[in-house]
Amino acid sequence: SKNIYNILKDVKKDIILEPSIGKGNMINQYKNSKIIGVDINPIGEKYCDTFYNCKFEDLELEKIDCDIVICNPPFNGHKSRKLYPEVFLKKIVELCGKDIQIVMITPHGLRLNQKIKSSRWKWIKNNLEITSILSLPLDIFPNVLFHSEVLFFNINNIKPHYFLDF
Repeated sequence: SKNIYNILKDVKKDIILEPSIGKGNMINQYKNSKIIGVDINPIGEKYCDTFYNCKFEDLELEKIDCDIVICNPPFNGHKSRKLYPEVFLKKIVELCGKDIQIVMITPHGLRLNQKIKSSRWKWIKNNLEITSILSLPLDIFPNVLFHSEVLFFNINNIKPHYFLDF
């Protein structure tokens, strides 16, 4: 979270959407921002100015007005067999528009190892621009070895690639 915060130091963040807020770990450093949070666990409500207690993909709003979306969605387990980050990205674009700035922790499988006819690959290519990647070590999450990274979509004036700094 601290690395992401430092990367975003010059990015407008007056209103942040965190669609998987959980315990607030991704947004706890943004003290001067209005936080819109969504989560199935109500523990996240205390970190938000506005909170929706539901699954993000089930959120029934026409639009969310925010400057940036910052999130760490679940990776697997969606009923459609899609990766949750894909489901979240599509819902984010539906609610915030395809030009919204997005920072998302994802498994490598979201963008790598796609087939030529992959609908996920085509959708991301046609709807979002990956403007930067933050490479994460395999053992970044305690007791879990998983290939993951942070993708930055539609964010200008940041470096194209970062490595996690400890």
